[in-house]
Amino acid sequence: MHQRNRHRNQRKSGLGEQFAKALLAAGASKVYASARDKAQVKVPGAEAVQLDVTNAQSIAAATDRLTDVQVVINNAGVSIGGSLLDGASIDSVVRTSRSM
Repeated sequence: MHQRNRHRNQRKSGLGEQFAKALLAAGASKVYASARDKAQVKVPGAEAVQLDVTNAQSIAAATDRLTDVQVVINNAGVSIGGSLLDGASIDSVVRTSRSM
């Protein structure tokens, strides 16, 4: 794997954490790991970044700050406990999906 900076968006499911660990193990020179609350990022060697992919200001702030990113892995998603027929639930899914 080439020595490149990478970014991925961490979620609580653990998939993002595994992406970050794999990139670091493969020799990535820098890995940014993001979450709405960057204190939730627990990947040794990754730089924690605050990012809410459903918020345009949060995206703009991260974009302005992380000028050396070469690859983005966005595994953002939502999990709902209710029915997709519920208007609020489907709106949450659509908002998150559109941000990708």
